[in-house]
Amino acid sequence: SADSLIISADGILRLLPFEALYDKNSSKYLIDDKNIRYIASGKEFVRLYSNSIKNNEKQNNKISMFANPNFNDKNTKEKEDNNSEKLLTPNTSRSVAAEALFSMEQFSVLPNTKIEAINIKNILSNYKVDEYLENNASESNLFNISKPKILHIATHGFFINDNDIPNPMLKSGIVLSGANQSLKYSKDEGIVTSLKLSSLDLKSTQLVVLSACQTAEVDPNSSESVSGLNKAFIQAGANSVIMSLWAVADKETMELMSNLYNNIKDNKSYSLSLRNSKLGMIKQNIHPYYWAPFIISGRD
Repeated sequence: SADSLIISADGILRLLPFEALYDKNSSKYLIDDKNIRYIASGKEFVRLYSNSIKNNEKQNNKISMFANPNFNDKNTKEKEDNNSEKLLTPNTSRSVAAEALFSMEQFSVLPNTKIEAINIKNILSNYKVDEYLENNASESNLFNISKPKILHIATHGFFINDNDIPNPMLKSGIVLSGANQSLKYSKDEGIVTSLKLSSLDLKSTQLVVLSACQTAEVDPNSSESVSGLNKAFIQAGANSVIMSLWAVADKETMELMSNLYNNIKDNKSYSLSLRNSKLGMIKQNIHPYYWAPFIISGRD
């Protein structure tokens, strides 16, 4: 039988990490025997591989890392960009999304993500690593990066389960420095929806890693089988996206991420690197709650 699975799930099944399916007879998880990755749809599968044939840009060793954003950064200014998708347009779905966003609670600091970033930088000593920490982990800096080989973002993700927001790309996103100030003053700088993220310049980027809470969550009732952050980063040009299905613990996330990048350093494929990281945690008898939420979508 095949040793790899590419899964295109729909509805509520998109929230299921198939890796954690357990066979009592063999006392094994599905990931013990299969390398698993996900794809939004058959159409997306064909498009990703077609783009890989067309894309002949020289690969680089540049990694961009965003971690430990200062959500209370008071120096963050509202960007005035006529080309950006503003949340505050009256009488549109964006204004509904804005109302939902600004009702969110303040985001808590993530100091361990800075330690995570330092560990990754030490592991990838042969790479050119650009770090954006605290105040520098900003929306403006994110949109100024261009085609890194790997984009690593360690922050909070969000998902708004609101049927009054018809555009799924406005229901999910990540938060960066100044987000709490934006929530306080009804701004949108630092609150980065999937719609915004889809305009990033990630052509020839091989991997986006979202070390954040609930970054893969989607609306199971949506009529679209593609939505959320995964769609945004793939649309922006990335080949693969690693993201989480539920809130994850700092300690175990740091361990998984360190193992992931050690495997990447050894030139393993991204899906195999993630699988090996999870298998290492299984050998330590770590509960699936801590390793199963991180999934990889896209192509190697």
